[in-house]
Amino acid sequence: MKEKISITLDTSLLSKVDNLIDGINIRNRSQAIEYLLRKALGQREVNHAIILAGGDIKELKYGNTYKPLVKVNGKILILNTIQKLKEAGVKNVIIAAGPITDKIFEVVGDGSEYGLRVTYIKDEGLGTAGVIKKSERYLNTPFFVVFGDEYFDFDLSKMVEFHQSNKALVTMAISVTSLNHSKDAVKLIGNKVVEFKYPAKNEKTYHVNAGVYLMEPDVLSRIPNKGSLERTILPKLAKEGKLFGFVFSGEWKHIG
Repeated sequence: MKEKISITLDTSLLSKVDNLIDGINIRNRSQAIEYLLRKALGQREVNHAIILAGGDIKELKYGNTYKPLVKVNGKILILNTIQKLKEAGVKNVIIAAGPITDKIFEVVGDGSEYGLRVTYIKDEGLGTAGVIKKSERYLNTPFFVVFGDEYFDFDLSKMVEFHQSNKALVTMAISVTSLNHSKDAVKLIGNKVVEFKYPAKNEKTYHVNAGVYLMEPDVLSRIPNKGSLERTILPKLAKEGKLFGFVFSGEWKHIG
């Protein structure tokens, strides 16, 4: 949420502010001033995000459409994600869409309609970890990772504040659910995820992984060229005390 304010600045200072406007990442004075304030307050911007919308075509199918294109509360899933990312300051989105790249491009395009830039990469059976690793060249600053079959309605900027205040390597968004809807086990001590299992048969918990992550680029050295984020990487990070859990109260729904 943003609030409109009125300020008065010296013209020479305002000129320096205007010099930051590049028409791509900073489009106007308001964004330039916000950038300077975040920098002064020690909050790094999160400019990049990956949406994982690939996988096997049979698993992506949902009724007469595909999971990332399902409507929830009148909103197409992937467009809801893009809107939430934009509100949090993300300017560059990578979509790994695999066999449904054309279908998603028809809806999202190059992202200009939504005020950001979208790049597409092929999901070539690399797994959720492998796709992130494949995107490594774009990721030299903190970045979001969002699963394409999740609907969520919470403020991602709050997650950024949480992540940075805890100096986390990886932060996982966590929703609260009933045991019969839980597919994994998330055990928390304070803000830290001390154990994560997916899938979990006999150790289900009321906390569930919401499929939204915030990661530092340092984590990329731990990610293999092929493999599963949920089955391999996250459990290891939890054991090492490097995985934090951001518990939110907004609406969340998994399509599947």
